[in-house]
Amino acid sequence: MFEIIGNRKIDEIVSNYRHNMILTCDDKRKIWKEVAKTEAKFNLSSMAIKASILRSWVDLISRINLAVDNTLFYISLNENGCLMIDPRIFTKFRVSDKKDYIKNEKELYIFIQFMAEKFYEDFVLLNSIFKDSYFNEGIRQGLLFWYLKYRILSEKNSTNYNIHILKFLDIIFRNKLFIILYFISLLPYSIRKYFVNRYFIR
Repeated sequence: MFEIIGNRKIDEIVSNYRHNMILTCDDKRKIWKEVAKTEAKFNLSSMAIKASILRSWVDLISRINLAVDNTLFYISLNENGCLMIDPRIFTKFRVSDKKDYIKNEKELYIFIQFMAEKFYEDFVLLNSIFKDSYFNEGIRQGLLFWYLKYRILSEKNSTNYNIHILKFLDIIFRNKLFIILYFISLLPYSIRKYFVNRYFIR
């Protein structure tokens, strides 16, 4: 676990960060739902993975743009061996408004759009690699989130970044956030821009 320091609230960064010790050396799919509720996939600075495992996945890791935390998390779920998620605080995580280090609003917008695009590309790759895994649902959620965020931010939606949204309806309608993002993504850009300035540019 990590402690948030900075000027933003904890619930803006993580969702359900309180949990007990999780330890298994058996079939990880049995505790997948419990693991998915933690923020382990977000906490790269506190991850410890065997070097031999990392070397065997170096090709995938080298192709990842930004979602390294997520990638190592899903690699660890895919591999044999024991998995432990420790709730004790190990690191501090500073969170600041993006405006603190990018003063120009246009540059900030481009930066946020770039991040959404690269995370989306990463989750497309992860989805192709782990498409038959028991934890693929988590990857599909990440893919859909970054896809919708990219669509909302994009004035002109590129044909290179389209998914068959019908395949994700099961995820969308189980989560209020996805429902909101989905309907915002359908709006004309002139209207979407209000939500971008209100909720994304900060």
